[in-house]
Amino acid sequence: HAEFGRQALKAGDLRTARSELELACDLDPKSAEIHLDLSDVYRQLGLSKQERTEVERALKVDPQSAEAHYK
Repeated sequence: HAEFGRQALKAGDLRTARSELELACDLDPKSAEIHLDLSDVYRQLGLSKQERTEVERALKVDPQSAEAHYK
């Protein structure tokens, strides 16, 4: 689901990207990368609260994530 969601995000299909990445987060909640990808979707959708929540989840999973610190 994560890879399909990333492909959808790259293609600009935010609806599919959101759906697939939300499912991927449910299946693998300890993946900081997936949380960050989902935060990108939320950012593009203008959902800043959800975006911030996913960045915080990514940092909780991987406190050393440089990418998460710069979001």
